[in-house]
Amino acid sequence: MSPRRRTATRVQVARRRAEAVQLRVAGATWEEIAARLGYASRGAACTDVTRALAEAQAELNLAVSEWRQLHLARLEAAHRVAAEVMARDHVHVSHGRIVREGVPAIDDQGQAVIREGHGSPVLDDGPKLAAIDRVVKVSESVRKLLGHDAQTKLDASVSGDLAPMTFNINLDGAEQVHGQGG
Repeated sequence: MSPRRRTATRVQVARRRAEAVQLRVAGATWEEIAARLGYASRGAACTDVTRALAEAQAELNLAVSEWRQLHLARLEAAHRVAAEVMARDHVHVSHGRIVREGVPAIDDQGQAVIREGHGSPVLDDGPKLAAIDRVVKVSESVRKLLGHDAQTKLDASVSGDLAPMTFNINLDGAEQVHGQGG
């Protein structure tokens, strides 16, 4: 079979599969799909639709995987930048000037004084603390993206003078109550 013929056949198969899926979604039976689209049997129609759906699911899984990898790479880049900010020292700036430690000295009258702005720069921990917060947020996003944050649930039953009642308390804050109290 020539390459053109194979391509034409593939296109016809793809169109028929797409139409078969549309018919099935619309509620058509396997017999109706087979008769309308020329399948040899209802089983052949079912097999073709199943294959089409499996191929679509595989394509979707691949797209989701690629999306997840892209966002994971972005989060890793954000983590690297935050880690670089954490590793650097940052000077404290006030009103456009670097704040410096004062230097002790004796003034003209023999009094002990602090000469402001003559010592070493005062370090500012704010940028490092902000970077730590960002690293925590990025880590949370990575865990969610990879599905590492499984929901935790606590089940408890209460009985006594009241009608038995069961509470399902999810640690994410949602609460469900089953049964009726007295």
